[in-house]
Amino acid sequence: MVKSNSQHHPVGTPSNPHPDARYIDHWYAYFLRKYNSIDLTLGGALVIHTATYWGVGLSLLCFEKVLPSIALRYKTQPRKIVRWTEILKLLKRVVFNQVLLLMSFLAVSKLRPKFLIDDLDKKVNRTPPSYLRIAADYVFNLGVFEIVFYCFHRALHDLRWYKYVHKIHHEFKAPIGLAAEYAHIVELILSNIVPGAIGPALTNAHPVSTWVWLFGSLVQTLFHHSGLMLPFYPLNQWTIDHDFHHASFQNQFGVVGMMDTALKTTGGEPYNQFSNDIWQRMTTVASVARSAVVRSATAAILRRSSSSMPSQLFQTVVR
Repeated sequence: MVKSNSQHHPVGTPSNPHPDARYIDHWYAYFLRKYNSIDLTLGGALVIHTATYWGVGLSLLCFEKVLPSIALRYKTQPRKIVRWTEILKLLKRVVFNQVLLLMSFLAVSKLRPKFLIDDLDKKVNRTPPSYLRIAADYVFNLGVFEIVFYCFHRALHDLRWYKYVHKIHHEFKAPIGLAAEYAHIVELILSNIVPGAIGPALTNAHPVSTWVWLFGSLVQTLFHHSGLMLPFYPLNQWTIDHDFHHASFQNQFGVVGMMDTALKTTGGEPYNQFSNDIWQRMTTVASVARSAVVRSATAAILRRSSSSMPSQLFQTVVR
């Protein structure tokens, strides 16, 4: 990355905050002094995207392949297991798409168009927002994403061009996390990049706020494509929603369910049955797991008690 040309940073500016400023202010000031506005915004987004996608996506894949007996209990569609040939095919397309994104960034970084530089310089040279503002931006961005993504996603299902673009993504009827970006490059732009960028553009969001949104939305997307009902994840219903979409090819076009409910594309009774079956199976798995934990804990307590008591006293207690 190219270093910033600025050398003098008066105390109290975003590049050199007061010593008693928030941790986030000092953290951001370090990057602001080190990198120019293109590297900080576009480059930062590219780094967060790449690290999050591969970090979370490969972790989910490893869980499914290294611990298959455990992962199988939490799969939404346990009868469908992704094959290594499918994974290799997925990796080829995803890497190709991400190389195109990298080349686009390098081209912009090299050409440095003035109108973009002027806009980004203003955007980055601001103090990071409050934590409450970052959270509010996230909620707003998610709402905008829901609306825009629904519109583009449903349009991609139009049979006039479905087979040319969106059909690629639907090759995975039971998706895995990495399949989140297994798509035609046109779909990647229309369904992933554009819906995610509109919210921050409307609010002229600070780069820190955009980074948080990018990281969070990517994690959500990866989990919702994972086909796994992980106990620690609080938004498992959204995973079911998108899994149903891949299984049925229709309905559940949105992310959080708002647009599908409003436009009556939830899937009706087939979706309810699909969802109820998964929750019932997960409830059974959780019940068995809790019983196993209780049995193990009880056995450990009894062993500890019996080994610590004198034999005669133990026999007396047992009688």
